[in-house]
Amino acid sequence: MVSILVGISIAAFLTSLYAFRFDAGREPWLLAGYFTLFLVIEWVAAHFFLPADALGLDVAAVCFGLAIVFAMLTEIRQRKEAEMRAADPEDG
Repeated sequence: MVSILVGISIAAFLTSLYAFRFDAGREPWLLAGYFTLFLVIEWVAAHFFLPADALGLDVAAVCFGLAIVFAMLTEIRQRKEAEMRAADPEDG
């Protein structure tokens, strides 16, 4: 159970970081694909390369916290960009 939670948290963090960095917050299918990719990579790494219980709930808590921060920052940036586009006069 812990390994599943850690895998989901790491995938959520990496996906939110990707969405923030590359402005992909408006593309849910792309984000779902990246989440799946990161989850599979983490699962393979955890089962084949890491010792059992190498990553605990503390890693999951940190990754979930960072994922929430980057998701909020992505949303804030999108709203600010939309406000700036709405405030700019149209160039003829």
